[in-house]
Amino acid sequence: MRARVCLVATTLLACGDSTVASDASTGTDASADVAVDTGSIDAASEGSADGEAGAVVDFAGCPSDALKLAKFYPVTFNGDTGSWAYSGKWLSIKMTVPANANQSSSLEMYFSGVYAAGTGSWAISEMACDIDHPIIDPLGSNYAKNKLAYMKGYLTPNIDGFYTYGPTQATTTATGATMAIGKTYYLNVWFDTCSADNTGGCDFSNVKLP
Repeated sequence: MRARVCLVATTLLACGDSTVASDASTGTDASADVAVDTGSIDAASEGSADGEAGAVVDFAGCPSDALKLAKFYPVTFNGDTGSWAYSGKWLSIKMTVPANANQSSSLEMYFSGVYAAGTGSWAISEMACDIDHPIIDPLGSNYAKNKLAYMKGYLTPNIDGFYTYGPTQATTTATGATMAIGKTYYLNVWFDTCSADNTGGCDFSNVKLP
């Protein structure tokens, strides 16, 4: 039986020789679910625009069995990924930062895992289906001590964190935002397990991905 849960989420961010933890909690409003066009695509629809040589291919590098959502972002709150991923599989959400993105403050993202037993890892990367090359988290980094945080963590089974938008992307120096206006990123999730018996599927509800 599919049951939706909201738990306190703990996201671990690797910071050089230290670890930074951030906690967030949320409640579920069963009446607030909204329909979202997730834009799930399959391998047959991954080609480059107009077949032009050298054109950027969406979800390049993802295996054919990955769950790829091209139209899910942005979601202000109570979105639902609406499709199921499974143990040993990828979920990749395309995020092309719009020109009118809010650059005045940090923004919270939140995903509520459907199964409490779900485990895995997530990261925001410039590549699809990738958790090994996360982008820098300038909000969690301590540049003065050369300790960098990254936009990555573990499923608890929730995902939570904060990010910023700006004209430039953060680097190893204390300048730039988490993500740059007009640039494409991917929120990637690798599922180790999706249910207590490792046979059920995973998805997320109460999603906030502004």
